[in-house]
Amino acid sequence: MEIREKFVRGYENKSFAELAVAPLDALKGISKKDAQMLFDAFHIRTIADLANLKFARWAREICELADLDPHGDTTSFKDKLIKKYEKTPPIKLAKAPVWALQGVSQKDAALLRKAFAIKTIRDFASLKYIAWAQEVVDCARPQSEADIPVDQTKKPLRAIAAIILLTIVIIALFVFWPQLRSLISERYASTPSQLPPFGERIVPTSKLETKQNGDVSKKHVQLPIQPKGDEERRTSVGSNTACDNCYTVKWQDTLIKISERLSGDWRNWKKLYDLNRDAVKSTRLLIPGTQLKLPEGFNTTNEN
Repeated sequence: MEIREKFVRGYENKSFAELAVAPLDALKGISKKDAQMLFDAFHIRTIADLANLKFARWAREICELADLDPHGDTTSFKDKLIKKYEKTPPIKLAKAPVWALQGVSQKDAALLRKAFAIKTIRDFASLKYIAWAQEVVDCARPQSEADIPVDQTKKPLRAIAAIILLTIVIIALFVFWPQLRSLISERYASTPSQLPPFGERIVPTSKLETKQNGDVSKKHVQLPIQPKGDEERRTSVGSNTACDNCYTVKWQDTLIKISERLSGDWRNWKKLYDLNRDAVKSTRLLIPGTQLKLPEGFNTTNEN
């Protein structure tokens, strides 16, 4: 709102709150005599009084209805019109004299006509000084939550929701990380090119278990027997000769476990496998007692 264009000198630097309680003659085009006639007609003194004048609001409502539906129902205006105009269609009401509004006398209408040349209800609704007064009051009114755009009110809520979600994800990762790591490792190593090193647990049995189902029997693969006491199996698929930088496979060892223990990184199992292809026939089954040559980066001193 351009205050300099609508207010007389002395009010350019006033706040909207101060302008709202300013006298009517503070508006450019309203003289003190005009302001006095408005007071005599409607007992209003300030710009805020003019903005809240109910008769002007009724006049606007009638004109809006006349523009939307010229022959619409005027039952809702029954308490706002004198009896003579209660059944008058909106298009004719807009052209009716101001005193057709209930509460506005012909004397009041004469004062409006003398001050602002207002003859009809449409003239009253279109009075620019009332529109200016309403702008001032709207600007002076403190901003409420209803005035804030929906997107701005949702921004804090979105930020809080994002923080809560991030916290939940971090906690979930912390709690379930061991399981996730195991799952990722299995998926990473399950591709054909990676030759999964996750050795099957060696179950101590020397018998063939047979499951009877009618005449059909299913035989399980015979697995090596666990060594007893301090006895170690020295049988190696490769060479049994002593080696300075070698590791002897123990019970339940896998390439993954050996690599993580001796090099600090389980992903080095491929290096270990490539160096011992002659001794390791299956990455899923390591025979206790097998000697494995250790590649660069592996050290038996790292073993706990």
